[in-house]
Amino acid sequence: MLNPIAHWTSGGPMRFLITVAAVFFVWSVRVATAQLNPCPANSFAANVDYSLNPNGLYCLVSNPRIRTPNNALARLADPTIVKIDGTYYVTGTSDDMAVGNFPIYRSSDLVNWSFHGNAFSGVNVGHEITINNRKFCDLWGPQLYRDPADGTNVWLSFTATEAPSGTNYCAPPSPHQSSDYQSIMVATVDRAAFVSGSFSFANAAMNRGHEPMWYGYTPDNNSPSWNNPLLFDGGAQVGHTIPVTGNASLAGPDCGDVYSVGGRFGHRCQGTNTWLGLDSFIFFDPAASNKRWMLYTWSVDEWYPPSDFGAWDGNHVAAYPMISNAQMDVTADGLHIPLAFRQNDTNKPTPTIENGRAWFYAPAPYCPDPNMMGDCRGVAEAPAAYRWNNRTYVTFSRNAWSGSAYGIFYRSIDGTLTTAALSSWGDASIDEKPLLVASNRAVVGGRSYGSGEIFTGPGGRPYLIFHAKANGSTIRYTYFKEL
Repeated sequence: MLNPIAHWTSGGPMRFLITVAAVFFVWSVRVATAQLNPCPANSFAANVDYSLNPNGLYCLVSNPRIRTPNNALARLADPTIVKIDGTYYVTGTSDDMAVGNFPIYRSSDLVNWSFHGNAFSGVNVGHEITINNRKFCDLWGPQLYRDPADGTNVWLSFTATEAPSGTNYCAPPSPHQSSDYQSIMVATVDRAAFVSGSFSFANAAMNRGHEPMWYGYTPDNNSPSWNNPLLFDGGAQVGHTIPVTGNASLAGPDCGDVYSVGGRFGHRCQGTNTWLGLDSFIFFDPAASNKRWMLYTWSVDEWYPPSDFGAWDGNHVAAYPMISNAQMDVTADGLHIPLAFRQNDTNKPTPTIENGRAWFYAPAPYCPDPNMMGDCRGVAEAPAAYRWNNRTYVTFSRNAWSGSAYGIFYRSIDGTLTTAALSSWGDASIDEKPLLVASNRAVVGGRSYGSGEIFTGPGGRPYLIFHAKANGSTIRYTYFKEL
C-alpha cells in the first residue's frame, strides 16, 4: 500500500511510506500538477524517477504507481516474470543463494503472491544441482519466458557455477568457488506441468541434453560444436571473432588470439580478455517476426592480470542474435550490438569507454573514494528489452549492485534491434535515461534499485518489475511499478 505520511500542497514534495511486513521504505517524490515542471538543478538525488525531454530534465506529471507485494517475495532479487493464462509467475535470485534453487511464486494481481514450486528438484546438501553428472551451484540471474513459436513449453535461462570435475567445490564453505566456471544455461519444462505445479526444470527435456548453452570456457580448448559447450565471450568465439564495438580501429594487434586465463578463455581484442557469463535475457522482437536476441552482460577481469585490461575492465551489456533458444548465431552474419558501456567519472550524459575505475551519477559526497568499488562502480549490467508503441526499450542497471547508487536506466529506438546501427548504440548517440534510482544515495545501504524488466501488466499497461532494499538492509525485495 502506498500511504502519504505528511501533508502536502500541489506541486510540492510528498513523502510516502511503503510497508512490506516489518520492512519500511520511505522516500520523497515531487508531485507536478497540470504540466511538466522543470526540476531544480541536481534534483535527481531527491526524486524516485524521471522524465526527460529534449530541453532537459523534468519532473513527473503524477506519482509513480507502485504495487507492493506481500512478504512472499522477500529475499528475491534479479526478478523475472511471465504471464500464462491470466496468472503471473515470478522467480529470481534467492538473496542468501544457499538454497541453490529458484523459488517460483504466482499471483493474479501482482500484490497477493503464493509459493508455486522450485525450479529444480533433487537439490543436494551442498546446494548444487546435478545435470548429466556435472554439479552446478550459485544459481542466479534467471529469466522465465515463453517462446511465441512454442506453445507447449516454459523456458528458463539462468547463470550457474560449475564445480570442476572430480571436486565438490559447491559445498560451502569453500575457498575454491569462482566465476572461472560460471556459465549461462537454459532449460525448459512442459507448460501444462508448470501450471499444475508438478514440475521440475531439472528433469525436463532440454536442447543438447542439459549442456550449458554459452560458456566462458571449454574443458579441452577444442573448437566448439553444438554437441559441446560453446566458447563465447562478449563477441568472440574460437575461430570466429567479432570486435566488441564493431569498430575495427579499436581492435588490438592480437585481436582474435584465443588464450586461457585462470580457467577462462578469452581474446585480447581491444586489449582485454572478455567473457559472457551472466544476466541472460531472451528477447523475441515482435516487429521482426519474433527474431530471437540474447541480451547479456559481458565482463573483463578487473584484477587478473591487472596490466592487461585498463579501459574495458568492468561489466558492459550487449545483444547477440540467436538461431534457436539454445544456439547463438555465430556465423559471419551474426551481428553483435553494444547496448551500454560502463560510465566515466565526468558524469557525462552518454556512455563512454574510459580508463580506470569510475562512477556514474554518484558525485561526492556519495562516492567519497573513486578508486574503490561499491557505490562508485560505473558498471552496466542486467539488460532486458521490451517493445511498446513501435519502440524498442532496453533497460539495464548501473553502479554497484550492493550500493545506494544502484539504479535502472533505459535506452530506446524507433525500430527494432536489427535496425539499430552499431554506431548509434556503440557511441551512445542515443542518450540513455534514468528510469528508477535511489531517492537518497547518502544513506548507507540505500535502496539499490536494480534488475528492471518491463512487461505487460494489468490493463495491458507496461509495468516494471525490479528489486530494492530497505534502508541499511542487505535484504532485497521484489516490487512492481506501472510505467
